[in-house]
Amino acid sequence: MSPSASIGDGTVVLAGAVIGPSARIGRSSIVNHAASVDHDCTVGDYVNICPGARLAGAVHVEEGTFIGLNAAILQGLHIGHDAVIGAGAVVIANVDAGRTVVGNPARQIISTMKR
Repeated sequence: MSPSASIGDGTVVLAGAVIGPSARIGRSSIVNHAASVDHDCTVGDYVNICPGARLAGAVHVEEGTFIGLNAAILQGLHIGHDAVIGAGAVVIANVDAGRTVVGNPARQIISTMKR
């Protein structure tokens, strides 16, 4: 973890994860094994970043979002609260709050699941 990064109370950073310079991680989040949160990212409270997920620089992730296994989010994007990023998704555009995106490039799906 970079010395200029900050991590909120109750957040867990697991083995092999990388937190870049000036990144900010909120409370009660998880940065799982081998995930990376690059420079100047902001990650809200209660976010789950699964193993191998990659956030490029200056990504903003709002509260309650789930980022699936090996997903990649490109530089400077904004992910709204309670969004779901599917496993292996490559996110190339902002994701609105509460949306689920999957695939490469990531596309919104209509989910019938209730959260």
